[in-house]
Amino acid sequence: MPKKARVQFPTKLTDIEKLATFLCVPISDLNKLQEDLKNSPWRVARTFKKKQRKKTKNGWREKEREMSEVYPRYKSIYSILNRRFQQIELPPNIFGSAKGRSQRQNAARHVGHKHVYQIDIKNYFPSLKFKHIKALFVKLGAAPKVASFLAKLVLFENSLPYRNLPQGFAPSSSIANLFVCVFVYEPFIRKLPGKYMFSSLLDDVSLSSFDPIEEEDKKFLCSLIEAQGLGIHTEKIEDHSPRESKMITGYRVGMKIHASKDIIACVETNLNFLKTKSPAEIAVWQGPLYWEDGLKKAVNKKQDLGDRYINHVKGKIGQIFAFDPKAAQRIHRRYKWVLWEYELVSTKQLKKAGIISD
Repeated sequence: MPKKARVQFPTKLTDIEKLATFLCVPISDLNKLQEDLKNSPWRVARTFKKKQRKKTKNGWREKEREMSEVYPRYKSIYSILNRRFQQIELPPNIFGSAKGRSQRQNAARHVGHKHVYQIDIKNYFPSLKFKHIKALFVKLGAAPKVASFLAKLVLFENSLPYRNLPQGFAPSSSIANLFVCVFVYEPFIRKLPGKYMFSSLLDDVSLSSFDPIEEEDKKFLCSLIEAQGLGIHTEKIEDHSPRESKMITGYRVGMKIHASKDIIACVETNLNFLKTKSPAEIAVWQGPLYWEDGLKKAVNKKQDLGDRYINHVKGKIGQIFAFDPKAAQRIHRRYKWVLWEYELVSTKQLKKAGIISD
């Protein structure tokens, strides 16, 4: 008999009535939703394709993702469902869509470790099908009938078992997080308790240790993912030795966490651009703008982009001033008057970076 997951629903979901109570939703609403999923799923949500630019080692590339959006009629049910998923208590090693947990906290788990091993699950969301979602809900404590009903809810389908987990709507990230926790983290920790520092951020899984990570343990981690019918990006596997620079979910990790070179380049490019403009000009600026990761990305929309642009720069600067004092001091020394003129940093941030004293 398979072992039960440590992570569980707060209550046993043995039938649809208990599911309705768990979600605080009238059972008639669930029945109506089930009927629409069976006869006309297009009334529940719409599916569309969205192009996203992603940075890789070889430069920038565009990737087309299939996204989903729930119509207002059923949005409240899916919002409640997402909140219930987020209320499930997760281990401290699981990050991503978990409330109060961030990419930086994920990277911080590996500070000071000499050896880091990283893998990326290939096409994670498109690979999660009906069988995966149903198996997850059964592990979490739902009866097979309820697990099947819940899986159909989150896949927006009643008759197509090959539909993949959609992106862009609330419960998807929570489900993806729980899947890694139940089928990868828990079996790994059961076999190798306390041997390595494990962390995951959705499809990014990281191991670290003071001692070299054994090949058998790397293969075991990969086998747990492959056992669920999921693939691994072989070109994205990273095995860092002690002297190598380690990038974990966008942060440079050593004895401390440092801002990535991309963020620093982005901030410096934007500040150099602001040097050439006055606040009055930026307030009505309509593009092109120096926008992402130190690259000159033209934004030619006919709308006022001034506030959006300044908030974008503030956010990037805030990341550096929050946890990389040396980089913050260097930026402040070079761009002091620009920071002051556009009010890009607060007194609290300057104190935290050690630029001014209390």
